[in-house]
Amino acid sequence: MSKVSLVCGNNRFLNIYRSLELIQDDLPFFRSAKKIIIKPNLTGRTIALANTHPSAVCAVIEYINDNFPGVAGREFILLEGSGEAHYGRSRTLDVFKRFGFLALLSKYSNLKIETIETEEEFIPVPIETINGPASVRLSTAVRHADCLISLALPKTHDVVIFTGGIKNLMGLLHQADKSLMHGTGNSKNTGGLLSLVKNTFPSGILELGQRILPVGLKGIIVGGNSTDYLRSVALLNRNLVSLAKSVRPNLTVLDGFTAMEGDGPVYGRPLDMRVALSSTDSLKVDCLGARLLGFNPEEIGYLNYLSRENFGDSSTDGLVGENWEDVLVHCRPHRKYEWQKNW
Repeated sequence: MSKVSLVCGNNRFLNIYRSLELIQDDLPFFRSAKKIIIKPNLTGRTIALANTHPSAVCAVIEYINDNFPGVAGREFILLEGSGEAHYGRSRTLDVFKRFGFLALLSKYSNLKIETIETEEEFIPVPIETINGPASVRLSTAVRHADCLISLALPKTHDVVIFTGGIKNLMGLLHQADKSLMHGTGNSKNTGGLLSLVKNTFPSGILELGQRILPVGLKGIIVGGNSTDYLRSVALLNRNLVSLAKSVRPNLTVLDGFTAMEGDGPVYGRPLDMRVALSSTDSLKVDCLGARLLGFNPEEIGYLNYLSRENFGDSSTDGLVGENWEDVLVHCRPHRKYEWQKNW
């Protein structure tokens, strides 16, 4: 059984470093891992709160270098495809630059930054849509690496209640396919009315709209009406299961130093938690992250499905570090929370 660690403290870097130390016995693959991909979460094109912090990346790199040295030619690759950048007519590289990640390249000589926009080879992942079976394109870079680390944040979500390390994997998909994961798009390249709206209006107007749109109107943008929003809830939960089965991280780290409540995953409010969670079982750590925000993992569709299919362990067995109930908060869920439970 994989451990899951929970650390509390007033230093983001030290929290993450310590959370990895607590599960070190589960990390023998780092002894020989030469090519390590770190998948951050850079959902926010302009909002730092929505994104992985650069110091979280530093904590992971330095922990590995300190505790598993001696691998000749080891390289770390930050790989991301920011959906908000794509729909905001920007580039993921611009997001890396805006939030200080390029400075890490001079700090770590064996670190590279790559973006999904420049990837050339992809693997088809089967999904479901309202028009029947389809597929999305997953970067083959994850198959060429020795190790994949999902480095994300615990946040509320505007469709699937909670997002953590598993949902973070959507950033490894071809940029044009992200909206298709919601199941209501007409094709890989259009994404239905959602992409039409995002490609028509300035990003600032879209960001304002995300904050103020009622549920019914949000449904219209996603696919046509509120019924389509509910379809999107059901389909995205199922499609995340398919994605999780196609790309499983060797390690998942959730940096909850500042989590997000309310209208996540981009436009929510900061939630001061000062925690870090780590596990080689991505389901286990996501379920713990959901619990810390006050959610029951069984009510989160894709986590429920993965648990039923024995993808991982959804319990708190093997917890090391803090008692999770001492850290539990009851966050403000997304305003569409009651709709999101209808998966």
